[in-house]
Amino acid sequence: MKNKLLVFSLFLIFILVFSQTRTPIAHVIEHDPPSVFNFGPGGITTFYYRESGKRRVGILYNLQELRGFDPQSHVLMLLSPDRRVENVNYLIEWVDSGGVAVICDELNYSIDVLKVLGIEYSSDVSGIAVARCALGNETIDILIDVAKKLKAVNSDAKPLCFYGIEPIAYNVSLGRGYAIIVGDSSLVINEILSQPTIAKNNTKFVELLINDRNMLIYEGSRLYTPIYAQVIAQYIDVVLNGLTRVLRWVISERGAVGSLGVALGVTAMLMMYIVLRFGVQANPKKYLQLQSAIRNTAESTREKLLIGVSAWEKLEIGMKKE
Repeated sequence: MKNKLLVFSLFLIFILVFSQTRTPIAHVIEHDPPSVFNFGPGGITTFYYRESGKRRVGILYNLQELRGFDPQSHVLMLLSPDRRVENVNYLIEWVDSGGVAVICDELNYSIDVLKVLGIEYSSDVSGIAVARCALGNETIDILIDVAKKLKAVNSDAKPLCFYGIEPIAYNVSLGRGYAIIVGDSSLVINEILSQPTIAKNNTKFVELLINDRNMLIYEGSRLYTPIYAQVIAQYIDVVLNGLTRVLRWVISERGAVGSLGVALGVTAMLMMYIVLRFGVQANPKKYLQLQSAIRNTAESTREKLLIGVSAWEKLEIGMKKE
């Protein structure tokens, strides 16, 4: 027991010392990007978990990792990165080998990929709007939010979706594969998917793009804010302040009656623990009689021992006198 208390005490001391350092203990994603790790309205956690039940879904942090995935059976989703995408050549090589890339971005951080594919940004589409998309024999109206109009300088690029008469999405053939470029990354964010009427068409559109392939989501260009160990001290402070307020409320605000109520509550909990720990006697009278008999036997044995010891002492004294 003492060893456990010592270990626990040392652990508490370690936590207190550690909580005064600036050691990063976690990282929180910045802003509200369409990320698997963003549970906010702009994240794609709902979409991610839904798709995980339908197909294999992987997360990439570096485009070099594409070399480990069969381009014929996977689709890569690159959604509005928070900084410039690196190692673009691996993406182009992978698509050229038969891969499919779905690049949804209204910012400029995918510009290196778009340049290779022959797509450029045009003007903005402010606010919420509707775009019409044609996929094979399907015509789908999707909801877009703060999107970018696009223009192609590549003859292999075919318009896929229009806002009015201007394209906001292209299908670009590249070798044995192709890339879908969409000027909006909010198609399947949590906020959209929380509204079934709106989500229906957007989800259908993205599902048609993915087809029957497994999915890869690129998360390598996100920005994260570190959380330091000092937050532990803040939590400890909050807990202690909370306990202090509770005690102050019990003692000063509720007065003697309130304090008595708390004391009775604690006593009741203690009695409940004793009952659960030691059980309830089916026949209390018989149990008390048994305990009394045991006590009497113990007292009788004690008296006999005392008499025996006394007799032994007298005998020993007599032997010494002789």
